[in-house]
Amino acid sequence: MSMWNRIALLLVVLALASANAHAFNCQSGVTIVIPVGNADNFAAPSEPVLPDANLARLIATVWNVPLRYLDNMNVNASMGHTFQWEPRPITAAELEIRLLSLCDIPYNDRVSLELNDRYFEGESELYRWTTTPAILTQTDWNCGEEATLILDLGNLPVDLYGRTSVLAYMNDGNLDVEVQDDTAVDYIILRLCASAPLVVESKTWSSIKALYR
Repeated sequence: MSMWNRIALLLVVLALASANAHAFNCQSGVTIVIPVGNADNFAAPSEPVLPDANLARLIATVWNVPLRYLDNMNVNASMGHTFQWEPRPITAAELEIRLLSLCDIPYNDRVSLELNDRYFEGESELYRWTTTPAILTQTDWNCGEEATLILDLGNLPVDLYGRTSVLAYMNDGNLDVEVQDDTAVDYIILRLCASAPLVVESKTWSSIKALYR
């Protein structure tokens, strides 16, 4: 059995065996769970994220703010992470993310999914879906508010531009997640329902392996 097949099998076993796993409906196909960070209630030390080149470029040069790691409590920084896997048809997916509003100007922050890479070639659309934590939580999202969001990526709340899904953009094997810029992130978990066995890239696998030492 190849290394990638062993990794895929282990991921499936971990997903099925975890007593604390969130119930995710994958009626046909293989369920894969890809966590980033630990659910440690924003405890130090900070945990790394891995944005791809375009997402890192957006945060550094367009927003002109530092990249926020998980559990980092500084204001005026953006959390960006790109989940990556071998391209497969994705029939369902959900994203779980825990957020904490910081004490600057959090109420206008955004949660955004799936960067349009052609934005840097002149297209006006930046993200395939974007909204605010205030809308998602139905709060004012003022200093000190916390929320754990579980987002069905094929049936999202209507965003600021009327969109409700990013599922069609995920068959290429990646999903960008950004959270601006006065909102801290504790952890993120991506759950995928794939039509065939799925493998994750080594840089994502390393973060998964660290959780199960």
